[in-house]
Amino acid sequence: PPQAAQAEREIVKQLLDMGFSDIKAKAAVRQTDVDLMDAVTWLSDHAEEPDAFFTDKAQAPRPAAAAAPAAAPAAAAAAAVAAVSPEVRQLATLFEPVFRAIAAASHGDAGARAVLTTVRLPAMETEGWKGFSAAVARVWAGERSHASLVRDLSLDPNTAFFIGRVLEAVALPVEHLAAKADFNSRRAMPRDLEFEGILNTHDALLRQLSLVAKAQSAAALGESSDAMMDEAQEQQANTIIGHMEASGYQLRTGWELLCAGVRDEADLVDSVGLTNAGTPDLNSQRILAQILFYVKAP
Repeated sequence: PPQAAQAEREIVKQLLDMGFSDIKAKAAVRQTDVDLMDAVTWLSDHAEEPDAFFTDKAQAPRPAAAAAPAAAPAAAAAAAVAAVSPEVRQLATLFEPVFRAIAAASHGDAGARAVLTTVRLPAMETEGWKGFSAAVARVWAGERSHASLVRDLSLDPNTAFFIGRVLEAVALPVEHLAAKADFNSRRAMPRDLEFEGILNTHDALLRQLSLVAKAQSAAALGESSDAMMDEAQEQQANTIIGHMEASGYQLRTGWELLCAGVRDEADLVDSVGLTNAGTPDLNSQRILAQILFYVKAP
């Protein structure tokens, strides 16, 4: 039927956008239920097959299990995803750490699941991503059909697109997720490009602070350290922290913990209070995490 053919074309296009070749995209759609994540999973399962395999599968009859009954909901899901604006697609790239955190939680990461359920998912619902939390809960329960989630939860096109990206992340190997883990994904936070620019601008200062933290913690613990600091350098570091505190960043407690030898990211993050608006002070958390990264670097 024309509706099913349109659904197939939409999913082939999405697979091409994800970097799969034309023949692999067509083979995956041919061999699955016209569902994006089913197609991604099928491609992952056959990643080691030669090109001839995909050429054959693209031309083979559709398996009985992938026949037309699923075409209508799949077409609706594909149409919903196709309706999202370029702005939402760009926003999704900023939310990649959140999607990876959801995927990590689906593989048993209790820390990621805790911060998602207590902070990030409620915040997204408040921001207008209606049904996203319910969809994530079903993904954690084992649901992998994008079409079913869109249909059952009546997801709007933008939320449907985000859930599609979640399912893509869930389909990735655990090793890939671990290799991509960073502060944002561990804390289930979207990227902040503007603040990343600020961090880059102050990179030299943060590296300097990390050297002082190393030296002071080594002294406090009676350990030897290559990072020897004189009194003037330590005073300069404290002055930097003071200036940053005056600019609104909550760093003093976390800084003192670093200098005392604390190396647990969660402890540093927990040392940061809320903003005046009552929301988490994400930028102060990011600064402390960056200093910690340099402290731990060889």
